[in-house]
Amino acid sequence: MTASSKSRRSPRPADDDGKPDHDSSMTTPRARRRRAESPRVRTLVLRALSGVMAIVFLAAAISLHNDPDPVAWMSIYGAAGITALIGALDRLPRWLPAGVGIVAVVWAGRLLPQMAGHVPLTELVQELEAATPLIQEGRAALGLIVIAAWMGALAFHAARRERPDAPAE
Repeated sequence: MTASSKSRRSPRPADDDGKPDHDSSMTTPRARRRRAESPRVRTLVLRALSGVMAIVFLAAAISLHNDPDPVAWMSIYGAAGITALIGALDRLPRWLPAGVGIVAVVWAGRLLPQMAGHVPLTELVQELEAATPLIQEGRAALGLIVIAAWMGALAFHAARRERPDAPAE
């Protein structure tokens, strides 16, 4: 760092602990602008990813019409797809993804003990055709885990957006 670059930097006042105060009004305009843009960028990225996930979940729901239990599987994937679509539109109440995520976690929790220790993870993704019912159950559980993870991300975002002290996005 050169002497001229040091002189351009404004000193940050210290707080009571003697540490620099990062929320000071003396921060640079560039830093303030970057901090203000960050939530908007995160929201736009989350909305775009949510749109992609909505397409994936809804396509999965449509493709499950030949499943031995189509109503249950089409319902969970359809609910996840609609929830992700609402998330892409940024109109999501936090209870909706939380509810869908809880259903997916409980359902996956019921499937996982049946296959735990019997089917290696590599067998779940090796071949397109499920060789055994355990592989089929394992893939179903993985799908439910993906749903639960995405619903968790959406619920977290919706809860942050609903907080009264959250920065405007």
